[in-house]
Amino acid sequence: MTTFSSYLSSFAQEKELSAGFKIEPLINWSKSDSKNISGKGGNFDFSFGVIVNKNIGARVSLSSGLNMSYIKPSFTLKQANLTHKTITTTLVENAVLDYHLRYVDLPLILQTSTKPNNGLAYMGEFGLMAGYLIRSKFDFTSDKLDLVNVDVDSPEEQDKITLSEIGTSNNFEIGINKLRFNGILGLGIKKEVMDESEVQASLRYNFAIRSFPSEDKWKINNNNISINLAFIF
Repeated sequence: MTTFSSYLSSFAQEKELSAGFKIEPLINWSKSDSKNISGKGGNFDFSFGVIVNKNIGARVSLSSGLNMSYIKPSFTLKQANLTHKTITTTLVENAVLDYHLRYVDLPLILQTSTKPNNGLAYMGEFGLMAGYLIRSKFDFTSDKLDLVNVDVDSPEEQDKITLSEIGTSNNFEIGINKLRFNGILGLGIKKEVMDESEVQASLRYNFAIRSFPSEDKWKINNNNISINLAFIF
């Protein structure tokens, strides 16, 4: 029979905060609404950081924390007009933009889990993540011009380029939105270890809610599948 004291003990445990650290290898790919842009998939990236968990009910918790994420979106412009100080405006085909982005991310994830069996439980995850861009550079590769390690916001004079649509005056916006927003869906397991500590492993689908270029007409979403590995103590 459940006693009042055991109920209070259980209630206290449900209100406990726990903390830990994580690493999250991932594979990302880019997708655009424009027929002139094709995303490249299969880029290997990673994220790492700290976790804070808050139990809010029986086998339900909120997970948050702070992550540092290294993301390399990559895509190809099938056709574009290129302008650079060393050349007159010229047509380039299959020009590639490889971005090197670094974000500070703040996730908020609702985790539900099954009743543990021998310390092992299955869990589902649903959440959102907001990220702030702290570093943005890119490499540009084409048959007319190659550039390496270009600062997106403050390019040096020799790195300044303009890319525009064929037959229009619309310039392709190379700049990146400072804020990104992702949805998170995941399935995983957690296992109790070493006196109230636990390890977690989950497979997550992280889908973009906002395009990463700072121009709506060039909408490009960067999504990824990741393996989230965490140690909670």
